[in-house]
Amino acid sequence: MQINYFGTHAALAHFVLSEWGYSEEELNSVHIYVPLIILCSSETLEQFQQSVLEHQELLHSVLVNHGVNHLLYTLQELITHCEDSTSCLWDTVDAEKLQQAWDRVESEILPALAEPTCVISFH
Repeated sequence: MQINYFGTHAALAHFVLSEWGYSEEELNSVHIYVPLIILCSSETLEQFQQSVLEHQELLHSVLVNHGVNHLLYTLQELITHCEDSTSCLWDTVDAEKLQQAWDRVESEILPALAEPTCVISFH
């Protein structure tokens, strides 16, 4: 499993960890930075931020049980499932598609994180 350094998922990880009280110094120490480029509209980012807050219990359990890299990977997979066929997120994401992405996270991504062979790397 590989994580991209940059993208909407990185902005969401920074957002949610900041909401949970992590300082900028703590975030930097685990390599979570505000991306210089976010490949989605500000409206779409706000939609994702609201959704992340609604699912923060699930995300917090990922952080506690698996660590920050797995949290970042989970958010990356959520975003990837919401992208259009050209890997774009400029339009607001349909609520049904967003719910399907969360369902996929719960049914496919979280069980995969618990597997002993799960290795996360950055590229």
